[in-house]
Amino acid sequence: YRAPELLRMQCIPCKGTREGDMYSFGIVVHEILVREGPFGLSNMRCDLTATEVINLITKTDSQIPYRPEFPFSSDNKVTRIVSMAREAWSEDPAMRPNFGTIRSILRSIRVDSSGGIVENLLGRMEKYATNLEELVEERTAQLQVKKKKVPTATLR
Repeated sequence: YRAPELLRMQCIPCKGTREGDMYSFGIVVHEILVREGPFGLSNMRCDLTATEVINLITKTDSQIPYRPEFPFSSDNKVTRIVSMAREAWSEDPAMRPNFGTIRSILRSIRVDSSGGIVENLLGRMEKYATNLEELVEERTAQLQVKKKKVPTATLR
């Protein structure tokens, strides 16, 4: 899922951004918690098309940015996860947490958790955050290697 600031760009960076990855993580967290596709598009209660959702996401004239809803009340652990997801899709990319912060939040929730479904969910989310951060670093390194090869290949 692309972050709003990337969708608004004329030329989207091929490697994306860490802030954009955090936005995507927040959307995935929403999908896990509500058991629906992004923005509820896979559910019949969403009356919007994917194009309409993208248009709403990229709108800048609204006071409140368009984001998915959490249509339930929850206990303290889930409330902390919902808050984490909302921070991850903040309109201002600089206000989004980094993956180290997310790991700390998930670990603190796991320590407070007594086990069961929430424990399993938190473990998976922490693993996903770690894997995503490693994947971004790996892809960035691959891109740097390719960039170094391109100038030498064009000189021949």
